[in-house]
Amino acid sequence: MRIAAIWTLGLFLADMLLVPSLVFVLANSLHLPAQRLEAFDQLRGNLALFLELLVPITWGTAGFGEELIFRGFLMRRLTDAFGGTARAELAAVLGQATLFAFGHAYLGPRGMLNAGALGLLGGLCYLWNGRNLWPLFIAHGLVDSVGLTALFLGLAHS
Repeated sequence: MRIAAIWTLGLFLADMLLVPSLVFVLANSLHLPAQRLEAFDQLRGNLALFLELLVPITWGTAGFGEELIFRGFLMRRLTDAFGGTARAELAAVLGQATLFAFGHAYLGPRGMLNAGALGLLGGLCYLWNGRNLWPLFIAHGLVDSVGLTALFLGLAHS
């Protein structure tokens, strides 16, 4: 339990601090436009919508569902398809991160880059922590909760 908590905290901090910093530099060097956050325009100051999205979407669909599908299911299937070796695992990490990025196309190129980087880090964490999905479920839910709260409060930026 203690090791899972350490993985969760480490992944959460990396997702909140490291990934955005690296994506910012890379996205700016590629002259990518700001993230498209129009899908969340109605969220600012809308407590009912915020609460409606917080648990079922942020924790259920995103935190639990995306990790289960992309890291839990898809990584195993891709690893098997690529031959089941250590190289196949790395190819699976890249493959699922790429698909995860495309799943976030509604955020534009910068948002896709961010999602892909988070998927890459999540995939590596999944491999390195003995394929324990719980740290990923919790870290993803926390990251999305922070983002949703920032959007609700009008503090989100691209």
